[in-house]
Amino acid sequence: MRPPAEPGPDGHFDHIGPDSPAFLSTHSFACARRVLDICESYVGRPISWFFEPTLERLEIVPRIPHWQNAQSGFGFLELGESEPEGPTSCFALNFDAVAHEMGHLVLLSELGILEGDGSGSDFFSYHEAIADFISLLGLLQFDTALDRLLRRTRGNLLLHNELDKFAELSDEKQLRSLNNSLRVSDVSQEVHDQSKPFAAGLFDCLIEVYQSLLFERGLSKINPRKFSDLRQQMAPALIEEGFRASATSYELTHFAAKAALQEARDVIGEAVTRSWTYLDPDSLTFEAAASAFLEAAWRGRGRAYIDQLEDCMRWRGIL
Repeated sequence: MRPPAEPGPDGHFDHIGPDSPAFLSTHSFACARRVLDICESYVGRPISWFFEPTLERLEIVPRIPHWQNAQSGFGFLELGESEPEGPTSCFALNFDAVAHEMGHLVLLSELGILEGDGSGSDFFSYHEAIADFISLLGLLQFDTALDRLLRRTRGNLLLHNELDKFAELSDEKQLRSLNNSLRVSDVSQEVHDQSKPFAAGLFDCLIEVYQSLLFERGLSKINPRKFSDLRQQMAPALIEEGFRASATSYELTHFAAKAALQEARDVIGEAVTRSWTYLDPDSLTFEAAASAFLEAAWRGRGRAYIDQLEDCMRWRGIL
């Protein structure tokens, strides 16, 4: 047992360097706390853990040696390590891994837990979809991630191959998993496979709002309202033509594009987290989840884009 990580005189932990034994604890806590802050900002209030009052707080185990997994449950978040073992192999250093598990914990706390075994519902696959999407929302809160994504794609998030290229170069697992063209009819009944169309549908919605904001602000010639699902229907050559720009000319509009992506992120993030109040764990289906998402969007900042959001879900075969 090591002593706990202690804050500095200013109350922060930034004096703890990567070589310190306490760094894994510090980093995993910071990631977990950040994801919780993000979700609380979207729902507009503090989130109470589903395991309260039995347990007062979440316990994070930052490293379980020789265990290639990460999991969360009743009052715990446990993090293993990947193979091969190296300086960054611990999942405690991987924001995506921590954020994904925090997505499960937040959803259990807001949506609730099953009374039955979940048979006949999409509860478990919905959990995976939301955990993946919350991980992406968390990534998009970081200025460095936004800058890297937009500069490497020159603001063009419509092309699947450009996003795949960025995800591969940046090792961004969130983008790789959400950037697909799968419909409900394309996937198996395996939980993770079944989650992909819904998670990707939410990603489509985010890109749809982003592209709408670009068009409204004169930053793009492509009007997404002319398509039922712009990313899936518009020819790649036409998309490239609409975004043709040199790296130098893109820089002139970078911060405007970044503001549009931040706004789109928050419009969709708010609708997703506020949709949970309309859902019941035991009767949850992807169709019900999509309808709840649209209801929350209509009642929030997504009203102007409601037809486009619905079209995205319909294209995926969810509605």
